[in-house]
Amino acid sequence: MINDLTSMQRGLYEYWLSLPRLEQSLLPHKSALRSSELIPMLENIGMAEFICDYNLQVRHVGSGVDEKFYETMQYQNAFDFTHENAHDFINSHWQRVFTTPCATQMIIASRPVGQNAFELISFHLPLLNSEGVAAHVISIFERGETLDHLEPNTQGLIYKEDILDFIYMDLGAGIPNNV
Repeated sequence: MINDLTSMQRGLYEYWLSLPRLEQSLLPHKSALRSSELIPMLENIGMAEFICDYNLQVRHVGSGVDEKFYETMQYQNAFDFTHENAHDFINSHWQRVFTTPCATQMIIASRPVGQNAFELISFHLPLLNSEGVAAHVISIFERGETLDHLEPNTQGLIYKEDILDFIYMDLGAGIPNNV
């Protein structure tokens, strides 16, 4: 999968790899992040914290991410932007990312009213919290191909059928089972 990363995704991945780890940890701590080192991609960066099932709190949203989602998500539960028909599917996805742990690329059909639908491509890397548990994620978002054949989504929610692909990437602990 590393060969399939876009240049922005590769930049985030290489930055993530460069972060210090404690002892034998596969993952860096969230506290190791330095926004000054992320400036070239900061507008496309998002940060979230997995609180518990169905509660992924958005902690940071770059201005480019807000533009892609057409409203601010900062300080909100990401599940508030998904239709209930996608909740179980997305929740099990995040459980896999944090328990394995692994990286993931998501491709979602964004269907804004008054514009052509497009692929919203995101890449997510887990981070440890202050207790040493994988519970944070740093993400980068970018616009993919135009999807002319899709109708606008007037509710502004992500439906299960809008989830076009999930790809998991091994960070040293394997990839999740039952994918």
